[in-house]
Amino acid sequence: MAVLVPIDGDGDGEGEGGRAKAVTDPAPAPAPAPMDMDGDRGALDVLAPAPMAMDLDRDRGRDRDGYGDGEALVASTRNGRGRGRGHLNDLPEDILAVILRSLLDTRAAARTSLLSRRWRHVWKWVSGLFLHHYQPHDSSIVRAALAAHAVNAVTNINKLYVVCLRSATPDAAASWIRVAAPLISGALAFCNRGSVPFHTLFDEVFSDPIEERGALELPCFTRATKIALRLGFLGLSLPPSGVFAALRELRLSFVRFHGELTLDDTVMPFLEGLEIYSARGLASLTLRLKHLNWMNLSAVRGLLRLNAVVPRLNYLAVSCCF
Repeated sequence: MAVLVPIDGDGDGEGEGGRAKAVTDPAPAPAPAPMDMDGDRGALDVLAPAPMAMDLDRDRGRDRDGYGDGEALVASTRNGRGRGRGHLNDLPEDILAVILRSLLDTRAAARTSLLSRRWRHVWKWVSGLFLHHYQPHDSSIVRAALAAHAVNAVTNINKLYVVCLRSATPDAAASWIRVAAPLISGALAFCNRGSVPFHTLFDEVFSDPIEERGALELPCFTRATKIALRLGFLGLSLPPSGVFAALRELRLSFVRFHGELTLDDTVMPFLEGLEIYSARGLASLTLRLKHLNWMNLSAVRGLLRLNAVVPRLNYLAVSCCF
């Protein structure tokens, strides 16, 4: 059990000051790894390539253009006349779906429906979507892909990775996140400003002033088990109602808060892991989470008060805060 005692500092929510005390179990668990930031023909036109760096499990092999081996898979299933015949065609749909998912490229997976009648519906079995878009004000390509999957897919989405390579507006991000919320039964990862180098984003934690980019209101994900948001210093607020009933892990990085954040069992009753990394504007963090097992707070600039009732906490890391 750990009880964290709030000690106010002299800062204004964006500066330095204050200290925190923690009493933890004598044999802490290993530290969690930070988030690495690092068959219809018509559906193919809206499916985008995979993101470049949002795999929560591990990085996979890429070809020289940075995407998966979609072209190699297409070639391997064709004979000289372009007909889909070969060893891959002897596999059942669920196994083929695992192979397509390993491409980490939703557009390449959907393109295989053009190979033959046998392949037309295989992409519907893929339970992970890997998408990105370029336009800050327009995420319609992501919304359309989610809609196509909802209409055609055989399985639920158990992993959704979305990258906006530039700085998405709050409205553009919210428009597809609202669509995704009822569809995801596993992990969501969103990376904003994905083309910006990590060290540049990290410098913005301690730079004054930084651009005001607006705030994103996160809708309630009732079935998502993991949420990882790298927001590129968009603001973030939680929904006024609803329960994240299945959520076990929440990771927030490069987020701009506006004063206070409260997480409790009424909103996230089964949350086990929490990470806040490289954030600004979070002056007060209040936690009342009876299932929380680990927590990592790193480079949270201006944190003045940490008030937590977390009876099952086994691991706590606090660095470059207060």
